[in-house]
Amino acid sequence: MHDAVELRVSAKGRVRLSKAMRSRWGLKHGGAIVLLDLGDAALLVRGDIETLRRKLMKSATVDGSDPGRDPDDDSRQWPPDSDERIRFSVAGDVWEMPWGRHDEFGTPAYWIHETIDGGYTDDDAFETMDLKTATVWGLLHGHGVVAEVADAYLGDVMALSKKDENPSAAAVAEVLAAPIEDYGLYRFPNKKAEFISEAVSRLRSDPPPDAVHALRGYLMGLKGVGPKTAALIESRVRGPHAEVHVNDIHLRRALRHCGVFRAHWDADRHYDRFEAAFLQYARHGNVPPGALDSCIWDWARNAGSSAFDQSG
Repeated sequence: MHDAVELRVSAKGRVRLSKAMRSRWGLKHGGAIVLLDLGDAALLVRGDIETLRRKLMKSATVDGSDPGRDPDDDSRQWPPDSDERIRFSVAGDVWEMPWGRHDEFGTPAYWIHETIDGGYTDDDAFETMDLKTATVWGLLHGHGVVAEVADAYLGDVMALSKKDENPSAAAVAEVLAAPIEDYGLYRFPNKKAEFISEAVSRLRSDPPPDAVHALRGYLMGLKGVGPKTAALIESRVRGPHAEVHVNDIHLRRALRHCGVFRAHWDADRHYDRFEAAFLQYARHGNVPPGALDSCIWDWARNAGSSAFDQSG
């Protein structure tokens, strides 16, 4: 058990966590915590409301097991029997499929198993960011930009924004036009520079409301931010336990292949359906959505479209 520490509350009601705690909780660049008001006391937990719920449920019994579970029922043990079925219900559409073997590439059980066994659920496996950094990072991605290239340019763009809190589109474009060794040139520097410049300016002049549920709508109001980019940004701000899904083509291929996503759903018109199904899937597997998302993206991307029966 860690030592108790005194936290000071400012006149504006702000609480500053110690450097050691922020480092231990993966909040070096900010992130989400949830506070449970107990009247004369309060409980702070890293993550979101869902994280708090799971921790309280786990602590409700001496051995940390699910208090609502029949001790003689082993159907929820991992890995499940390959014939055990999982049920989904999204927008009036209800379907089931078997978990499949956890050691067979591409089955529903396989992705959950790799998420757990591959270390994706470890505390330091998912990087969180403050809103400004996450917004720039999210805008650098997409539109045919390779993920590693987008990541490589983040540091230089953030260094520019540190020198100039409202960098012009031309200044950002100059940074993006400069090649980075081993990564080459950034695609579409002028268009992305315009998006980033306007977003950084908006974050300063008209910051988002504090309510977590309002963040997605705010991000969607930024130029160049669609549902996927908004989810990408939100996931990095709120952390791996956030109820967020990034609907990437690699995930669509993998999860259509195994039946979690319906073949007739359209990525542009049915984003909310993809997200609802994905979150149900993460809950069935009892893994953080962000961890599951990262795992599938890594493996499905490396495997390529030929590894699946149908494309995204």
